[in-house]
Amino acid sequence: MYTLIKIVAYGVERIVYISCKPTSLVRDLEVFLESGYEMVRASGVDMFPGTGHVETVCLLAQTKTE
Repeated sequence: MYTLIKIVAYGVERIVYISCKPTSLVRDLEVFLESGYEMVRASGVDMFPGTGHVETVCLLAQTKTE
């Protein structure tokens, strides 16, 4: 969690987040969403065919506040 807070503190406009575990994806997305990011796009990627493992690639962007 500490690492995510440090990443968010950089204030980058977009982040590509890759997760190999759905539980950590949910946990980490909560931090990003609370920090002013929104999920723009997500996709599952099967890097290991024949197994039950699927990676998730998410594009996160800072929400625009006017």
